[in-house]
Amino acid sequence: MLISADTVSSSRRSISQQTPTVLSSSFENTPFYLNHPEHASPPSAQMSYIIVANDSSETIYVMVSKYSTAPNGDDSWFPVASLSSDTWSREGWELVAFKNEQDSRRAGVYVPVDSTVTFVDFAHIDVKTE
Repeated sequence: MLISADTVSSSRRSISQQTPTVLSSSFENTPFYLNHPEHASPPSAQMSYIIVANDSSETIYVMVSKYSTAPNGDDSWFPVASLSSDTWSREGWELVAFKNEQDSRRAGVYVPVDSTVTFVDFAHIDVKTE
C-alpha cells in the first residue's frame, strides 16, 4: 500500500491540532502531578512520562533517574502518599527507585517512558508499559 505525501501531511495536521488530554488519577480523582518544579504542569498525550502509583498503605519515597534528560530534570527523592500517584517527564529508559521513610528498605526497576510503575510493597512492584 502506498501513502501519498498529501495523506501524511493531512495526518500530521490532524494530530497537531488535537487538544492535549490531561490524564487523571484512578486514585480519588487527584491529578498525577504535584506542584514542584519536576511536575509543574500536567502530562499531555504527546509528552513522554513515567507514572508512579503508590498502592501501599504507607507513604513511600520515589526517585526517578534523569539519564535521558540530564542535566534537566530532578532525581531527588519525592514522597508519594498512600493510594496516590505522581508523574515524571522523561525521554528514555530510567531507573525508578523506592525507599521507606527510615531508608532501611529499597527496591527499584528500570523502565521505558510511557510506563506506569505501581508500588505494592518492596517485593511487589508492577510495571505496565503502553
